[in-house]
Amino acid sequence: MKVVQSVLLGAFLCVSTIQASSLNDEASEAPAPRILRTMEERAEFIEELWLSFESSDGLSQKQNEQVKKLKLYQFPHAQSLKLLLMKASLNIEISQNEVGFMNSPGAWNEESLVEYSKLEKRIEEASIEIEQPLQSKTKEVTATNDRWSKEEIKELITFEPKWRLFGKNEYRNVPTLYVFCREDRNYPCLMIMKDKEGKVVREKNGQIWSQKKLALSGRGLKYNEVNGNTPQGLFTIDSVMPKADRRFVYGKYRRMKLNFVEASKDEKELLRYIPEELQHLNFWKESVVARDMGRDLFRIHGVGIKNIFRNTTYYPFIPTAGCIASIEGKYDGKRYADQRELLDQFMIAMGIEPTYENETRVKGLLYVVNIDDTNAPVELGDLF
Repeated sequence: MKVVQSVLLGAFLCVSTIQASSLNDEASEAPAPRILRTMEERAEFIEELWLSFESSDGLSQKQNEQVKKLKLYQFPHAQSLKLLLMKASLNIEISQNEVGFMNSPGAWNEESLVEYSKLEKRIEEASIEIEQPLQSKTKEVTATNDRWSKEEIKELITFEPKWRLFGKNEYRNVPTLYVFCREDRNYPCLMIMKDKEGKVVREKNGQIWSQKKLALSGRGLKYNEVNGNTPQGLFTIDSVMPKADRRFVYGKYRRMKLNFVEASKDEKELLRYIPEELQHLNFWKESVVARDMGRDLFRIHGVGIKNIFRNTTYYPFIPTAGCIASIEGKYDGKRYADQRELLDQFMIAMGIEPTYENETRVKGLLYVVNIDDTNAPVELGDLF
């Protein structure tokens, strides 16, 4: 972190003053370029651009050129969030220094936290993923880790939630994914699926459909830390990202969007999806802790980076910043496109055609469970 901060400081010192042309489109009336010396002046300048950006006319051509030249680290963090959205609308590439500035925990303050909460949905819609400003917040589940029997695993898989007689049952008659992991996430997990009818999805030969997954933090952090392991518990699956961008990081195919179940009194809403016989276990509490501390932006996605280290326990996977990773690329003579296969199989399980257009209709449930502390990848024989 010190190295990153020193680089950013050096970059910032190189731009101690900023020249900004007048926002007036009439060249004949334009005064001399403004010199933005203080952070207050810079904040005001971005707010002026933002007002134009939000107006029905949008940014003028001159303002577009201004936005292209500005760097995120030249401005207060709260205003940089708005500049980031304006840059995204113009498809302007963001430099590594700018990314580092936006993701630096030390850059966040009360003002930028408030601004982030206002703009979070728009940032996500623009396919921008920012590391959340909660690096120092952690919260523990004090209970011990669970040890699952095959009977308990069967109970979870065969369970049908108690649906409401009246009102909305948004996640009724949708597929369900189960990701079974080890306590040590350095070992790959195993995913299986139920279709919308509640039947376990099988291959043509009758074998249970499954995929290896990795739910490991690339930073070696626990579930209750930002960018930590994927928390255990229940998630909803709510469509996919608008496009498959940043393929080097996220792979060739669109990312499935995961969300926590919203908080309710005594977590009654979440517990509707947990069998009564299993509610004494602790796995579901991790998702509550992670939700309440503000973790977000969980995905299931491929990885464009190739793992060249065959001696890693998770080969050929690449750890992520808290998401569930699918294998992608060519390894040992075999080409993997597990994210593509997952999306297609999920749509089939929904009863819809597996097409690109239908990917946005993806909706379902996801359970993530650490079954025990064995130091080995999870296999079907561990579950059935």
